[in-house]
Amino acid sequence: MFPRGVTVWHFILIPPVVMGGVIILFRWISRSLLDPATISENGLYAVARIVTISLVMSLVIAWLAFRHRREYEAQIAAQNEDLVATRDFLSNVIETSGEVIITLDSDGHITSWNRTAQQIYGWTQEEMLGETCDRLFAAPDDHGNKFRMHLDTLQAGGMVRHEETTHRRRDGSIITVHVTLSPLFDVSGRYVGATSLIHDVTKLNELQSRLVEQERMAALGQMAAAVAHEIKNPLAGIRGGCEILLKGANEVDPRTELGEEMLYQVDRLSRSVHDLLVFATPKTIKPVPAQIHLIVDRVLKMIAEDPKNKGIQVDRRYDSELGHVQVDPELMEQVFFNVLLNSCQAMDLNGAITITTGKAGNHVSVSVRDTGAGIPDDVIARIFEPFFTTRAKGTGLGLAIVNKIIHDHGGTIRAVPPADGGSGTEVVIQLPAEA
Repeated sequence: MFPRGVTVWHFILIPPVVMGGVIILFRWISRSLLDPATISENGLYAVARIVTISLVMSLVIAWLAFRHRREYEAQIAAQNEDLVATRDFLSNVIETSGEVIITLDSDGHITSWNRTAQQIYGWTQEEMLGETCDRLFAAPDDHGNKFRMHLDTLQAGGMVRHEETTHRRRDGSIITVHVTLSPLFDVSGRYVGATSLIHDVTKLNELQSRLVEQERMAALGQMAAAVAHEIKNPLAGIRGGCEILLKGANEVDPRTELGEEMLYQVDRLSRSVHDLLVFATPKTIKPVPAQIHLIVDRVLKMIAEDPKNKGIQVDRRYDSELGHVQVDPELMEQVFFNVLLNSCQAMDLNGAITITTGKAGNHVSVSVRDTGAGIPDDVIARIFEPFFTTRAKGTGLGLAIVNKIIHDHGGTIRAVPPADGGSGTEVVIQLPAEA
């Protein structure tokens, strides 16, 4: 390939013209100095001969140049085809990869956004090209500052390997990811951008946490079962003795008040032992298609029968299109009874409970919100732990049993402060929807 504007004709015409011009100029100068009146035919013949030789040489040079140009252009075309094929192959690898692969320019703007990124985050390629990664961060301020520090590391030639962080999807949900960042340099060694490989580990972390929790619960269950059986029989003996003592005592007898108090405490311990056995003994779940609304209404009716709960208002915000859920109705009654009873107690039996149902993806969601004082952050993370309680007469097993039942159904339960910043606590239960 010749420089811009140069063609084969330049090789054919320019050399003889230039050479002929030089010879004519030389002979003109020579004749002017020696004998201007003398014109030699031999001189004209010499000029013609030189011009002819120059023309032949130009043709040979032009032919060689043209041949070289054809070969060079063929090599360039072959190299271009190889480059296009390599580019298409790499683009296809990136596009069809099961991992999120994002490329960034030197300023941190997104230059490519593969199919998996669209599937996981929810934004299309058109929406993300040219944008920064700020919209992906669960906490934009903290994560944004950290990301800019990573860009400085990349520009210095470093890498970021398998950093665990949280990202936000388009629908607002939070996922846990591992991020690896690698720098990109051009042939001169100048930093031109980076590649980001992102692996969603949300489900993996949930499975690992669930496995650890199951192992811990199994150990606690074995211990609880042993303790419950050791206590159960002595309690029965103590109760029998108290009843015998009370039979021979009248109302003014001091033994009556003491015996009744002993019976009350024995019954309280018996309930704790019962809770221990329920927690420790695996119960076979018998799931059937059931309406969550009917189960909740049945529990609300039981709670409303207690005169102490008359001052509590209930706001039902049911999703009319909510389908059936595969659950064990008896166990789910126990779940909602414990959750709603805790809400009533948190409000000192005077306030409002809002129950909201809906469907989110493949799950049915039930939210129970009260207007109590709320739960401190250091406590709310532990309320589902066995034997953890903030009440003087609590066993710490009610919500632990609830948590176990929900997990046995393949669901999740969590307690959070209300999203609108109001008072109280919100308990959110998610269960797999019926297929």
